Amino acid sequence: MKVVFLLCFTALFFSCNDSDYLNVEQEFIDSQEVSNKLEDESSFVSLSKAMEVADVFFNGRTATTTSSRSTQTKQIDGNPIKIPDENGTPLMYIINYRDGGFAIVSATKNCYPVLAYSDEGSFTLSKDMGGAAVWLDNTKKAIIDSDSRVNFFIEK
Repeated sequence: MKVVFLLCFTALFFSCNDSDYLNVEQEFIDSQEVSNKLEDESSFVSLSKAMEVADVFFNGRTATTTSSRSTQTKQIDGNPIKIPDENGTPLMYIINYRDGGFAIVSATKNCYPVLAYSDEGSFTLSKDMGGAAVWLDNTKKAIIDSDSRVNFFIEK
């Protein structure tokens, strides 16, 4: 019995090989590098995509929170507002809705998609915005930082 156990253990010990595991691990690392490069190239969110995100967000929210109301698509009021960086590249979009409510959607995939929302009222830019202006400035900086942080890790 001991001989059979010893032979089985020896055969099992020598049949184990790490080479297949290492190849799979290297393939995974290579695919992650390609995936990260693709994400970096396509991290910009267009206005039409941002409107889709806001639409899905509001329809998903109303479908799960209200059962008596029908889930109909909210109509956009006017043109969405683009909040750009100093180069003119959009950082976020402000989307106001005709029946009230708004969504502020990020223009990059490196940050949360919906930055702020409300079911009522609208979001307008003015000189005397108070705390909202501080929030907008801080959010702009956070979006710029998120883009540069992702680029830093991809380049490494």
